[in-house]
Amino acid sequence: MAEAFLMERLADDNLSTAVETWTMWTLGRLGIPMDLDSANLKQFSNRAVQAIRIASYQQQNHPDVPRLPEFVFAALKSPEPRLRHAAVVAIRQSGHCQCTSNLLDLVAEEADRVTYYSAWNALRQLATVEFRKSWLTDERPRIRLAVLLGLLEDDTISVDEVIALRSDKDARVAGLVELWLQKTGGAEPLVTLSPPPGEYTEPVSVKLTTSVPQARLNYTTDGSIPVNTSRRYGSPIRIERNTTLKVIITQDNTQAGPVITGEYRIRHVEPYRHRAFITDVHAKAPGEYRMDWTGLAPGKRHYTDRDYHITSIPAELRGLPFLQTCNQHGDHTSGSDWLSMKSDSAVTVLVGVDVRVNAPLAWMKIGEQDGFQDTGLELVTTDPTFRIYRKRYPAGPIVLGGSKNDPRRDSDAVCTS
Repeated sequence: MAEAFLMERLADDNLSTAVETWTMWTLGRLGIPMDLDSANLKQFSNRAVQAIRIASYQQQNHPDVPRLPEFVFAALKSPEPRLRHAAVVAIRQSGHCQCTSNLLDLVAEEADRVTYYSAWNALRQLATVEFRKSWLTDERPRIRLAVLLGLLEDDTISVDEVIALRSDKDARVAGLVELWLQKTGGAEPLVTLSPPPGEYTEPVSVKLTTSVPQARLNYTTDGSIPVNTSRRYGSPIRIERNTTLKVIITQDNTQAGPVITGEYRIRHVEPYRHRAFITDVHAKAPGEYRMDWTGLAPGKRHYTDRDYHITSIPAELRGLPFLQTCNQHGDHTSGSDWLSMKSDSAVTVLVGVDVRVNAPLAWMKIGEQDGFQDTGLELVTTDPTFRIYRKRYPAGPIVLGGSKNDPRRDSDAVCTS
């Protein structure tokens, strides 16, 4: 009697979504099977989604429902991605490894990112590692990509097995392989661009190196995809304006690995036009200390006696004049009066402290009313990374302390103003 009442209610096309859902699930829990025809799967509807979900529930909880109904598998071919996704979830919850072929056919063509993600995760659950590895040779690239994503997620594939996929013909597979190898340190990058892609304030000459023996590098600078007849690399590539550099490795006139892309941005900065307001720079240390009035920029050296250089600068600091310090300062960098200078106007002094310094420098009084304040910014170089602190000084003498509390422990600091 209850079933007849609920079925009659469900025939009402004016039911709200909530009432429709409640009615269907009540029937489902009573063990009444759901059914959908092909017309129901052509477009999205709450009734179709709930029918798929209820079918999954019944298959898991009713012993007399050994497998999912056919309309669930038909939903994998629905033009509506939400119905395909519901079907994938139902298949995963069923736990039936016999359904993997249905999922593979879906993955081979799936364009919806959410459904694709659910499908390759379902394959992780339903298929053994050995089966999944056998699919890495499938001729359909989206299947190879899905399988590789799952194996990497489960950490069930070796570095050697990943390296073997470097030459995959599909750019997405080869790109994923390269990204994983670089992030895990599993292998040297196929191609290294030096200096690395990024923003620079002056032209750069990019050197290309490859870890592939007897390989040839071909490249383009106009954003187009290089081929084996594109310009061949022989000497550093001069970049004087915004450029998209694309590089491929070729062996025996065949591309090996993905296209390597580097975006270079050249921001032409006028030399610092303001007067030199800092004078009389003196340090209680040997070596040269000098102001660079052209400003902070990637590639600039931050020491006068070392080849270390700046690699990453917060936008707020770009172009600011800065003081190049001497790294060879021995035990002279402790105390509260290590460095002095004069400013003819009020100035904000920024001090960078090596992040490897464990204890705050006492002379900076960080966080105190008359001390330095943490900006939250960091300046990255090829040696240390500097945490940036600031303090406002009036015109006149400026005295800064050393870069360590204990004369026996060394660290580095660089200041900008």
